[in-house]
Amino acid sequence: MSAIPWISGFILPVIVWTQITDYNWFALFIVNFAVVWLIGPWLTKGFLVRFASGEGLGKDMFTAFVAGIVVLIIGLFIK
Repeated sequence: MSAIPWISGFILPVIVWTQITDYNWFALFIVNFAVVWLIGPWLTKGFLVRFASGEGLGKDMFTAFVAGIVVLIIGLFIK
């Protein structure tokens, strides 16, 4: 069960990126690894602190919703 986050966070996005773009899979893996490894814990800690305190819950949910929509639109335009 501990392999599921590694597969879904590091390997599956690289497979999709290589199908969409013409970049080398190893370069995309390194970029994905850096993003997930460096930015992931920072965002997770920020959201967990705010969710645990109960302050700004609505704002966090709205921010996550808008960020998801923006990423979806960017993905549709890239395709």
